[in-house]
Amino acid sequence: MKCAQRNWSLLLFSCLGINLGLMGSAHAAPKLIEACEACHSTNMVSQVPSYPILHGQKQGYLEKQLEAFRDGTRENPMMAGLVQNLSDSDITELAQHYSQQTFVKEAKQASDRRGADVRARCVSCHGLSGNTVNTEWPNLLGQNHDYIFNQLNKFASGERKSVIMEQIANELTLEQRKQVALYYDQQGRTQ
Repeated sequence: MKCAQRNWSLLLFSCLGINLGLMGSAHAAPKLIEACEACHSTNMVSQVPSYPILHGQKQGYLEKQLEAFRDGTRENPMMAGLVQNLSDSDITELAQHYSQQTFVKEAKQASDRRGADVRARCVSCHGLSGNTVNTEWPNLLGQNHDYIFNQLNKFASGERKSVIMEQIANELTLEQRKQVALYYDQQGRTQ
């Protein structure tokens, strides 16, 4: 069942990717945003914890990631199909749009605090509260648990590239990666 859902999703997003490639207009931002919202709307990221929350994320970080998906330096079949024909201008518009959006996520009442100690490795780049001051690093506060956990695992395996993050992820045990991902997810967010 899960495999069938994944295949259906790949087909759907491949079709969306073809449609995005046909747009090519400087005024395509509303249609581009509409395509992104299929996965990244507030409703979807609330229901699918493996999807990242883009709302309120750093513009520079979003631009860098979209460029990496487009150029093939960050691999994700769904994203590659969607962004392959985006211009630099399209990428800037999308990143600016999502960086200006808000996403409210309530903090969990009974939170698992084990990740608070693990996050000591995270604070120098991602900030004490999970909000970074660097425009090219992501905010982690309130980000979905499954997304953070999956990305840490990709850094640890070398599937996702970053000299710093590969080292940090490899210093963490699988359980610690789960704990820190859960910690940031449970903190909620108001941006």
